Amino acid sequence: LVEFIHYWLISSQKAYISSILSLHESMQPKEDALNQRCNAPGCLQCPLVATNTNILVNGKSLRVPKNLNCKTKNAIYLWECCICDKENDYFGRTIQKTHKRTNGHRKCFFNGEFEKSALSMHAKDKHPDNMSLENFRISVVKETSPRNIKREEFRMVDKYRTKILGLNRYKTLK
Repeated sequence: LVEFIHYWLISSQKAYISSILSLHESMQPKEDALNQRCNAPGCLQCPLVATNTNILVNGKSLRVPKNLNCKTKNAIYLWECCICDKENDYFGRTIQKTHKRTNGHRKCFFNGEFEKSALSMHAKDKHPDNMSLENFRISVVKETSPRNIKREEFRMVDKYRTKILGLNRYKTLK
């Protein structure tokens, strides 16, 4: 009986330690987290995530934080048109999870509401035969407070000149 109890205690401790270690490993970022992908099954934003950690926006370098992804709230994000080679960037903001805002942009491509998104307006204007959100890549570039989000977006637009040399020049209907 003593041997059985001893064996049971050791087995239980091994199982407990093993579960702690596996929990610890699951909390570690996945390799794709370096690319801002959440890798959730069915995530529609993950295939659109840019993989660069540094992006050139109108001649200025922008570092992309590795710890942000499509689940990030209160975010400033950057969309890049993959077809255009210049003046192809758009900064936006959202207080909801970024993937929900991406769905809002996506809807404008399909519901004939292209004038509600600078991305769909650009695609209709420059690429009418290839009008799809799949032609864009997204990076979540900053997390901020809801109080400062508008100011941070304007700061990015101004710093990287996307209102003059980018897609922020499109006037959208709200």
